[in-house]
Amino acid sequence: MNKIISLILAVMMFCGVLVTTAYAEDSPFTDVKTSRWSYKAVIYAREQGYMDGVGEGKFDPAGKVTRAMAVTVLYRREGSPDTEWRGDFTDVKSGKYYSKAVIWAKDKGIVNGVTETAFDPNGYLTREQLAAILYRYNQLGKIDVSSRADLSVFPDAG
Repeated sequence: MNKIISLILAVMMFCGVLVTTAYAEDSPFTDVKTSRWSYKAVIYAREQGYMDGVGEGKFDPAGKVTRAMAVTVLYRREGSPDTEWRGDFTDVKSGKYYSKAVIWAKDKGIVNGVTETAFDPNGYLTREQLAAILYRYNQLGKIDVSSRADLSVFPDAG
């Protein structure tokens, strides 16, 4: 369960929900301090191969997660299963870091396109959309979601 929480926290940081950016000498990322509360989650996500930052030694904890990023994290969590490339969406080209992840997530029922022919890989996710993707991902039955928490502290809890 801790691994899933770490994954979700790392993804939420991409969403800009949890924001603090600073230089850190001992961090593998120049924009994530080792004293940051989420540092261990960031490192865990990197070590597991779920995320490797946004390039140039940065993680971008204040950045937003795109549809492509979200499905890629889940695809990598599943071990990047062999997926045959198909041009299901006109805006998802072969050879991109997310190409096979998009097809995999579509095939598993985790995501759909924004239209019949477009996925919008660079479109930013809201927390609600991320929750829906994680809910559908959980339908694969690989995550124990029996734990409960009081979410009323969030302004959008409804």
